[in-house]
Amino acid sequence: MARSTLTLDGVRTLAREAHAGQVDKQGRDYFVAHLDPIAASLRKFGDHAEMAGYLHDIIEDTEMDEFTLLRAGVPFSVVRAVAAVSKREGEPYEQLIRRAALDPLGRLVKLADNAHNLAELDALAETDPETAERLHKKYTTAREILLSVGSPEGRAWMISALQEMEHNHPRATPDPDHWPSRDDLDEMESLAAFRDQIVALEAYDV
Repeated sequence: MARSTLTLDGVRTLAREAHAGQVDKQGRDYFVAHLDPIAASLRKFGDHAEMAGYLHDIIEDTEMDEFTLLRAGVPFSVVRAVAAVSKREGEPYEQLIRRAALDPLGRLVKLADNAHNLAELDALAETDPETAERLHKKYTTAREILLSVGSPEGRAWMISALQEMEHNHPRATPDPDHWPSRDDLDEMESLAAFRDQIVALEAYDV
């Protein structure tokens, strides 16, 4: 039985309910103060970008994971982007940023999140200037990494990394005599996503 796909309104409701009761560093409703403006800034890139904006913190800050989102009907490319911008246990921040940059949609989401966080630092500086200064350096470095994909050198590095990931993917050479399970199909869809990412990066304007 095919899974039904959530609409943008459905994703917005899912995010609002999942983050209910959460607040940002200034005590404001998290959905209204953080998720809504980031999603709005991504609207010009299409529904999937806006969906990813609403869901970009859902894996880190709620009980939901990639599989829960897929079962709920969130499009695969959106889930992949959300996973790309979600910190893994023990993962250094810079590694997270480089991993996010490998996903074209994830990169857009992280850039939007980064821009929003930088804009919020002026208010934080009034109450905690030391933390604001530390975060400014952190976010500025991250932005430089994310924007580097826009250069020929940056794209070459990303394409090389993606090609290596594709080569090492466990489903790179599926057994033709094996009838694939749902998990196998998901893995092959993931492999196809690597190829799509390579094409997307090669298509960037210089």
